[in-house]
Amino acid sequence: MTNENIIRNYFNAFKLGDYNRMHDSFADSMLFSDPVFPRLNAKEAAAMWRMFVEKGKDLHIDLYDVKCSENTVDAFWLAKYSFGEYEVENHIHSHFVIRDGKILRQIDDFDFYAWAKQAFGWKGYVFGWTQTMQSKVQENALRSLKKFIQKID
Repeated sequence: MTNENIIRNYFNAFKLGDYNRMHDSFADSMLFSDPVFPRLNAKEAAAMWRMFVEKGKDLHIDLYDVKCSENTVDAFWLAKYSFGEYEVENHIHSHFVIRDGKILRQIDDFDFYAWAKQAFGWKGYVFGWTQTMQSKVQENALRSLKKFIQKID
């Protein structure tokens, strides 16, 4: 399977809510990072995607561009979902490192301030640009993920 096919399969699984197939794409030593979850291992990343899929009943994923090189893939995608009482439309750039047919690294990048304005309304607009808010969001997200992992273990 080509690196592009690995990533397209991964996003197709995401669209279908098949977090097990997503997890099967990970190398055992996989690491994930984004502005909300800055450092997750493979187990934590798999649980994060499962949490998103299970809680995000209106989650819509649109992969719109994939660029490959020898061991890396850059994917550009859109995630639309409800976050509390707000609607979020997040444009994400994922950088993947692939080794031996598995995802070794996934580094997601998006505009945290643009996301925070959508996810938290006026509070995100006023405070979303601050490191204090990003740190608080990261702490709360990690706490929620750890509780979710305890529930599913």
